[in-house]
Amino acid sequence: MRKPVKLINCGTSVVLAATLAVGFTPALALADAPAAEAAADNAYEVGKTYTVPLSIKKQGTDTASMAAGYFGKNVEVTPLENNQVQLRFTVNKATLLSKVTVGGVTAEKVVDNGNDATYQVVLPMKTGHVVLPMTFDVSAFLFNMTTKADAHYDFNYTMPKPAPAPAPAPDSHSDDAAQPDPGTGGDAAQPAPEGDAAQPAPGGAGDAAQPNPGDVAPAPAPSDAEAVTVPLSLKKEGTDEASMAAQYFGTSASVKSVGDGKMELRFTTNKSSWIQNPTVDGVPAELVKQDGENAEYKVTLPLRPGDQISKLKMYVVPMSGEATADMHYSVPASLVPEGGKVEKADFSKLAERVSQAKDIEQGKKYDYAFEALTEAIAAAQKVLDNQNASQGMVDGAVANLAAAVAAFNESPDVKQMVGNLEVGRYYSIPIKFMKQGKGEPSMSGQYFSDRMVVIPRADGTFELRFKTNRADWVKDLTFNGAPASVIGMSGNVAEYSVVVPAMTGHQIAKVSMYVVPMNTRATADLHMFFGNAAEIGSPSVDALPATGDGLAVPMTAAGLAAAAAAGAVALARRRSED
Repeated sequence: MRKPVKLINCGTSVVLAATLAVGFTPALALADAPAAEAAADNAYEVGKTYTVPLSIKKQGTDTASMAAGYFGKNVEVTPLENNQVQLRFTVNKATLLSKVTVGGVTAEKVVDNGNDATYQVVLPMKTGHVVLPMTFDVSAFLFNMTTKADAHYDFNYTMPKPAPAPAPAPDSHSDDAAQPDPGTGGDAAQPAPEGDAAQPAPGGAGDAAQPNPGDVAPAPAPSDAEAVTVPLSLKKEGTDEASMAAQYFGTSASVKSVGDGKMELRFTTNKSSWIQNPTVDGVPAELVKQDGENAEYKVTLPLRPGDQISKLKMYVVPMSGEATADMHYSVPASLVPEGGKVEKADFSKLAERVSQAKDIEQGKKYDYAFEALTEAIAAAQKVLDNQNASQGMVDGAVANLAAAVAAFNESPDVKQMVGNLEVGRYYSIPIKFMKQGKGEPSMSGQYFSDRMVVIPRADGTFELRFKTNRADWVKDLTFNGAPASVIGMSGNVAEYSVVVPAMTGHQIAKVSMYVVPMNTRATADLHMFFGNAAEIGSPSVDALPATGDGLAVPMTAAGLAAAAAAGAVALARRRSED
């Protein structure tokens, strides 16, 4: 027999907060709308199908979803026994959609005609303006993603008032016993709807007003409190950017005091086959409920009121490794009982790190690097000043500040240019020894390297290094009148160093040296080509000319005398030329 179902204060708007994929909702929020009169002409008929308009909107908004075009314009609403409802809706892109869920329940495909399909789902009955979260996988050629949306429909249909059922026999203990309850139809086997507790229970003989203490939930302990639902968001560690893991967790959590300065935090995931072994601030979370991919966890943490950031760590099966994220939520101050214990975080390490970081000077670092460090110090100081900060927040601030200090230290120094060359680097330039004031090669060139090392210095000077392969012949070398230092000696190979003002382009220096075989000084022009500088890895001079290398072999006394004679002739000729 069809029974009318009494509509009790049905003018409510139901909003279920959705996640990217479905998870347990710790609490169901009912937003009050103007209350409707609980009269028979507002009741619906069990078993009757009502076709009402359906709209698919972006989650949490009144804007149409891009996915709206995938769904039909109507939904069939069929009330069932036990305050359940069956919903049927159509999809016109069924080959692209899969894993459709509505209100946290997977919808069953009952009609499949290729692109056109009909889905069915059974949920608790809701009336008025109904908003249900939806999720579905969209598969196309280049992507496969889970999409979320809200299904909106209005269920305000009425039916003719049913004929009242025969009244039960009068009950001498109840003045209202002769008045049948239109919602129960006189069927004593049906439990009275919520709100009818004032009606005597069958056989109670007027004792309904005196409930059995064993049937009443015990009051919370003084140190306990009712669970409070709070928004939850997952973000990348140390940032305000949403974590990729957020799509696998609920957008709300519940918190409650459990005494002794502790609280219980509950959260949900909709991908339990992927998310395993979660810990919060290092405390393993306990699985308390699971339904397929949906799982609910709880963890006991220190009770601290205010905005909280806890460190969530989990093993992610597809990654075969661990992932971490920051859980952002708030703990109401009302959870702390009067005079209750609140466990404080350990700030000592953070205070030490902040103090050390504040002593760091910019030095030669770029402005952007120092500004990033300054911002990290300010963020850590903000946590340090928050006495309600969780241990996870404090530990996170310590880690973030340490990372910022390391990044600052590893950042490059400001490029200091001397001439066209950068301080801190080494360069090689070509050189040539020419007759003084003339464009002809000097004989002295064969005794020196054909390249010179240039080392830019922070004081705006260059250190120049070059070599001779006849240190036994060349003595007392000067560079533009200043003595050159010998900084290295190996056999007859000597390395010279001079410090000069920075130079660019093509420069000429006067080099003078005492030539032992000639027993006199010789002078030449040293041409240096700074425009052809090439960076090298170390300040070593390796480029000795081949001609010079040939002269580096030991000579006999006769050979030495011949060389000296040749040198003397050349010197006399040069003096006559100069």
